[in-house]
Amino acid sequence: VRLPSTPQTLVDFSLLLRVNKKTIVRVLRTLGESLSYKIANQDSYKIDVEMMELICIELGIEPTKTEKKMSVLEEAEKRAMRQARDASLGDEAKTEEEERYAALP
Repeated sequence: VRLPSTPQTLVDFSLLLRVNKKTIVRVLRTLGESLSYKIANQDSYKIDVEMMELICIELGIEPTKTEKKMSVLEEAEKRAMRQARDASLGDEAKTEEEERYAALP
């Protein structure tokens, strides 16, 4: 199962694993989480990524983490840093790869 990179609610996680919600709550209790079924079933209760991984292992499911994608802001910042670096290098010092990057929008 490919795990998401953000915490999930009990409902979303149970749908992802195709496992009953009560089974996940039981595993959470086994792992040391003290919570009732009523609290776990609320939308405000989120299961973090590390706990999702442990639950999968306990249930005999092979977890795979997805890589977190860069936000639009992070991509823009990276592009701005690259453009500033390219401007300081000058045209004669650019490699072929840097020239391709410079041509990107």
